[in-house]
Amino acid sequence: MLRLSEETGEDLIATSAGFIDMLLMSLRSDVELDWSAHETRTREYGRLKAAQGVPLETLIDVLAVYRRATIELITQPIEGSPRRDEIFALAQSRLEDVVERLNTCVVRGYLEHLDAEHRTRETELYGLAAIVTSMGRSLDISETAEVAETEKAMDGDTDGDEDSADYDEEADEEAPDEEAAPAKPRMSHLRLATLAGLVVVVALAGLTGWLGFRTYQSHQADQQRKLFLQVGRQGALNLTTIDWQQADANVQRILDSATGTFYDDFQKRSQPFIEVVKQAHSKSVGTIAEAGLEPNSITDNGAQVLVAVTVKTSNAGAPDQQPRSWRMRISVQKVGDEAKVSNVEFVP
Repeated sequence: MLRLSEETGEDLIATSAGFIDMLLMSLRSDVELDWSAHETRTREYGRLKAAQGVPLETLIDVLAVYRRATIELITQPIEGSPRRDEIFALAQSRLEDVVERLNTCVVRGYLEHLDAEHRTRETELYGLAAIVTSMGRSLDISETAEVAETEKAMDGDTDGDEDSADYDEEADEEAPDEEAAPAKPRMSHLRLATLAGLVVVVALAGLTGWLGFRTYQSHQADQQRKLFLQVGRQGALNLTTIDWQQADANVQRILDSATGTFYDDFQKRSQPFIEVVKQAHSKSVGTIAEAGLEPNSITDNGAQVLVAVTVKTSNAGAPDQQPRSWRMRISVQKVGDEAKVSNVEFVP
C-alpha cells in the first residue's frame, strides 16, 4: 500500500479510513447505509485507478486488507468474551457480502474506463484518417496548379520566332516516318515529398491502431480472468461460511451469486437446508488456502476455478471440531457484465 501511495500520489490513509468506516457502519443494525452513493464512489475509485494504471488484482487485494483490518478492530475489544466466536462469524459473513459488493463496483468502474479509453483511441484514428484525406486533397490541388503552369509555359514557347518554326518544319520533313515520342511528365519534388509523408502517416496510423487494439484485447482478457477467479473464490466462501442465526441471508447470498442449473438445484433444496442448519445450531467458517483457474477451461464466457478451502465447523452437539480441508471445482459463467457460479464439484 505504501508503494501504491508513492506511485499514485494518493493519501491512502484517508482512503483507507473512508473504506473501513463504511465497513464498520455496515455492521451496525441501527444504521441504514446509502448504498447508491457508496457504489457510485467505489465505481469512480475503480475508474481512477484504471487511469493511473493500477492492476485490478491490486485493488481487490487492497479491499481484502480493509476487510481484515475491520475484523481486527471489532475482535480486539471482545477478546475473552464467551460470545467472541459468534460475533466474529457474524461479522465475517456480513463483511464478505459487503466486500463482494464493493469488488463488483470496482470491476465495473475499471472496465468502464478501459472501454472509454478504447473509444478515445478510435476517435484519434478517425481524426488521423481525416488528416490523411485532407493532405490528399491538397496534393490534388497542388498537382492541378502545376499542370496549369506547365501548359502556360508551353503556350509561351509556341509563340517563339518564325525561324525556330521553319527549322522544326525542315526537321519534320527529314524524318517523316518517325513518330514523335510523347513527353513524360516528371513528378515534382513537392508531390514526392507529400506522397512519402502520406505513406508514413498511414503506416504509423495502422501500426498505432493495431498495437492499441492488441493491448486493449490483452488487458480485457486479463481482467476477465481475474473476475472469474474472484467469483470462484467468493463462491467457495459463500458455500462454506454459514451461520444458523443468519442462515436465510447466507443462503440468499449463495443464490444471488449463482446461475443456471446450480441456481435451480440449490433453490429447490435451500429451505430444507436452512431448517437443518437452524435445528443443529450449525456454524461454519471457510478460509481460502489456494485458488486458481484451470488453463484449458478458460473461454470468453467462463472458466473453471479450483479452490482449496479450510472449513471450521461447530454445532450444538460438537462445539469444537477439527478444521477440514476441501477441494472444489467451481464453474463460473459470464452473465452480462457480471460472472456467477454455474456448477460446484468436490474433487479429491
